[in-house]
Amino acid sequence: AIKGLNPAALCIVEILTNEQLNNAKRAGADEIIKTNELTSAIILDSIHSTGMVNPLTDLLSELREGKQLEYLEACGETIGKSIRQATLYYLGKEVILIGIKKGEDIYVHPNPNQTIEKDDLLLVISN
Repeated sequence: AIKGLNPAALCIVEILTNEQLNNAKRAGADEIIKTNELTSAIILDSIHSTGMVNPLTDLLSELREGKQLEYLEACGETIGKSIRQATLYYLGKEVILIGIKKGEDIYVHPNPNQTIEKDDLLLVISN
């Protein structure tokens, strides 16, 4: 309904089931939060690795207190460099590199020797 009234409006939606995914896309959602997948991942991870829920909630608390989890486009200082080199570059800017998106594939804690390419997006935590 919001997109129908204002197609330029930013719409972020939460879905609880996979069946709702197509409806959200068809309605024009700009971002879709799949609560069911997030919750399932946390529960499964806590079964296999006890003690993982607290670090995740700590990270979410940091994000609520002004830090941002975001993608940055690979730039001249990072293109052609390794994840290790880019990590050091971003640490100097008080940004923490935690992953990389290559096309549709996302790698959290990627191989430090992996090379960053022009169209990659870097997953970071920043102030």
